[in-house]
Amino acid sequence: RYGQTRTIIIVNSRIETLPRELDSAVLAYGILPLIARSKGNDAGNEVGLKVVAMKRFPTPWSVFIDVYGDGFVETRGSQPVVGASEKQLPSPEWIAQRVQAHVEGLSKQ
Repeated sequence: RYGQTRTIIIVNSRIETLPRELDSAVLAYGILPLIARSKGNDAGNEVGLKVVAMKRFPTPWSVFIDVYGDGFVETRGSQPVVGASEKQLPSPEWIAQRVQAHVEGLSKQ
């Protein structure tokens, strides 16, 4: 109805399938915080690895990781996002690959 005359901002959308009116929509900013804990740590006393997947328009998704609790660093590499589009979050597999590559790189240093 409004065509290109209005800007629509959707926050925390849970829409599975976007309506056709939003076909030209672009995901401008996205953030997905994650925390990994060891299997034996059910009490939650010790926080494990912290990861944030972040999108800031116009750049693609990036993964930031905090292994030792001393601050986040961006994972290196130019691996393309697998299973994500301009309107979706990256897949858990893609995030896990980035985290694994970063942690393996730390052990080689």
